[in-house]
Amino acid sequence: MKKLVFANCILAIAVIFSFCAKPSLNEELKSMGTDLSVSDRGGPCTVTNVPPVNTADLTFCGTNTNATSCAGCPPGTPQTGVEFFAAGTPVSFPVTGPITFSVRGSIQTSVNLATPAGQTGWVFIPAGGCQKFHVDANCNISAVK
Repeated sequence: MKKLVFANCILAIAVIFSFCAKPSLNEELKSMGTDLSVSDRGGPCTVTNVPPVNTADLTFCGTNTNATSCAGCPPGTPQTGVEFFAAGTPVSFPVTGPITFSVRGSIQTSVNLATPAGQTGWVFIPAGGCQKFHVDANCNISAVK
């Protein structure tokens, strides 16, 4: 008889908990507000260089501004989008953040890149070397080590 009473208690508890429905995973994710549409992503940011205008030819790789393939930093890293600026030419091109791109100079140089949200400060690029930069969704730009 004790076994029957114990079994009925377990059965009653199981019935009670079976009606405590958990929300589906989709309902939980929607309630967290993690649904990002294309319009919620970072907007276009214009990357420029701070004067004085650079004395080296600058090649920007990984800008996604065109379909041209290039080798980013470290060497051999395939990326898409190339922008070239001859020495003495002001730099200006749009990017959509978040994005990481690299810069190569034709000679040893320093660059100070800027977006509407800020600038990097002077960053040294050795002859034959390259430097990576990152623009986030809020147009903040920084040098990547």
